Parts: sequence; C-alpha cells; structure tokens
Amino acid sequence: VGLVVYGGRDRSPWRQQTAIEVGTEVHEGFDILTIPDMTEMAARVNIHESDITKIEREQMARIRIEAFPGRELNGRVVRVAPLPETQGRWGSDDKLYPVRVLIDGKHEWLMPGMTAEVEIVVSELDDVVYVPLQAVSGDGDRRVAFVLDRSGRPERRNVQTGQFNDVFVEIVEGIEAGEQVLLLAPSGERGEDGESEEPHLAPVEGVET
Repeated sequence: VGLVVYGGRDRSPWRQQTAIEVGTEVHEGFDILTIPDMTEMAARVNIHESDITKIEREQMARIRIEAFPGRELNGRVVRVAPLPETQGRWGSDDKLYPVRVLIDGKHEWLMPGMTAEVEIVVSELDDVVYVPLQAVSGDGDRRVAFVLDRSGRPERRNVQTGQFNDVFVEIVEGIEAGEQVLLLAPSGERGEDGESEEPHLAPVEGVET
C-alpha cells in the first residue's frame, strides 16, 4: 500500500511539463509518476520579492498545520528558488519566490496537500522593546506614537523603530518598557454613536531572547 503521484504537477517556473492524465502524449524524459517518500515531508512557501532577500538556507522555521491547530512542527529552509513565479494570481504583477522548508522528524498524520502556516526565523533580537504595529504611525519622514503620561493623558512621542513583522514593531528609542501606548491616535474621529471613541491601550513589552 502506498501513494502514487502523477507527474507534471510541479509548478516551478524552471520545470515546464504538461500534467500527466489519461490521453496525454508523453515524450522521453517526462515524469509519468512518482512514489513519494512519506517519511520526509516539506512545506512549499511563496515569498514575496520584497522579503526574499531575508530568506537563506538553513534558517529555522515553525510550521502549523491547519488541520491540526494544536500542533507545531519545526523545520529549516533547504531551498530558495533562484527565479520567481511568472506572475501572481489573478493577473497580479507580484513576483513570488518558492521556498522549500523541510519538516523535522517523521509524522504519520501529515498528508501531501495539507494547508500549512510557516513562520521563518530571519533574525533574533535580544532585550528589545516592542509595541503593536498599529500603535506607530507615520508623520512625514518621522514615526510617532501616543503614550499615556503620569496623569493619564496621551503624549505624542517621536520614536525610532527597528525591525517589525505583521504584528509588532521594535522600538529603538522613544518609549520605555512598562509604558502604555494608544492603538488609535487621539483625533477628532467619531464612533457610530457620534461620541469620541475610547482609546484602546496596549502595554509596551520588553523581551529577551
């Protein structure tokens, strides 16, 4: 008992081959079928061109499988494609580079084609201060945040930011760990009831890795 995969399913831009199916005309060198090694599984991730320079072989990764939300796997980058996909979906001009992440260990519950969320560790920061990404906004060429002072009033601060992801941003200068920042700037915006919305607060975190 095993799994057989028809050839021609590799969508890599450097391998152009018609998908094998009933009635397909084949030629010498065509992959007709393969028997995959289920003891070694990998995740295929598409990285946008704006981030591909951060990705290197042997970087560690964390993998979460959608069908098993309570489990987290470890892995490492084993291949970074030298060429991007020809174009993004729906005619987009975005260029996406396929990256292969090998999953550590053997997991019999993993199946080909499962949806996964992959987090690649591109750098590690020691003893940093960070806040939610939406707490920092742009003002020309400056970055600003609003911090509650000792009297509980919002104070505008110019901040210097460092690295960031889609959730948090590093604060290099301008805010101290333990202070509270506003997630929304205290402006004249009104809520649906016509009254000013209450500012949402978030603690400023410090972390050592």
